[in-house]
Amino acid sequence: MRNDGRERSDSARWPVADVASPKAPYVGAMTWRKGLFVHWPIDPEALRPHVPDQLTLETRNGRAWLSVLPFVLADAGLRGTPSLARISITELNV
Repeated sequence: MRNDGRERSDSARWPVADVASPKAPYVGAMTWRKGLFVHWPIDPEALRPHVPDQLTLETRNGRAWLSVLPFVLADAGLRGTPSLARISITELNV
């Protein structure tokens, strides 16, 4: 436990304060809505033909995991612009 009340994992690469304090202002803004995280265990040999050779399949207890994340990216646009100048789109990450 840190003295400011925030927990930090021993495996964290950077102190919490560094991650929470960007060095430059952000120019874009967006909101994730209606997100669903779904995960299935899968045999690594069944998944390997669908993954580029340059990528390594990570496994846990001999199983790979297929994850699907559908969500709506709402009010995406430049920070400080009115809502009329922003867009909302649906996305599907696999």
